[in-house]
Amino acid sequence: MTTERLNTLHNVLEDIDGRLRAGEAVEGKVWPSGFGALDRTLTGGFRSGELVLLGGPPGLGKTTLALQMIRNLVTAGHHAVYFSYEHDTQSVLERLIVMEAAEIAGSNAVMLPRVRQAFEGRRAAELSLEERLAGTEGGAEAVQALQDFGPRLHVHRSSGAHTDVQSVREAIERIREATGQTPFVVIDYLQKVFVP
Repeated sequence: MTTERLNTLHNVLEDIDGRLRAGEAVEGKVWPSGFGALDRTLTGGFRSGELVLLGGPPGLGKTTLALQMIRNLVTAGHHAVYFSYEHDTQSVLERLIVMEAAEIAGSNAVMLPRVRQAFEGRRAAELSLEERLAGTEGGAEAVQALQDFGPRLHVHRSSGAHTDVQSVREAIERIREATGQTPFVVIDYLQKVFVP
């Protein structure tokens, strides 16, 4: 089934006018990023159906910004999916713990090297991750917060050799069927999507 259709502006206007008269909303869903200045620039946030490209040189913070926006959305009750072509799921989790700890404890929050230490199996094998971070600023609380909003944050470990547009569609549809919500989608990064 193709979604491409040739239409006149007149027909589009009539369709929208008819939907408005029927009391339907015609504007797409708005996804606030949680960053006031960005949301004002985007007139409320990201709009469903629109593609937004975030670009820049390596190490500039694109992944961190994307994860922060996803974190803001899921803590507000939305579902989001992060297609990660660059980072494994453990690395994504480590970054999210650090971000959440910073939300909780500010500039004194646990840093990434200490979080990575907590993931090492040889230290105190009987302790959970939360227990391993109990002596840090915001670490244990961050793990608790992630447990709370984690069911709404979906992470797809993607591969440039296999994860194509159809795989992305199928994952989004599975989330939609399981949750009843269309998730906010981040692909990190678009150039790595497999194209046969």
